Amino acid sequence: LSQNTVLKLQISVKTFSV
Repeated sequence: LSQNTVLKLQISVKTFSV
């Protein structure tokens, strides 16, 4: 996995959590 993908995943998880 590329760093950009991990970053996007983290943002997606944060958005989903809210």
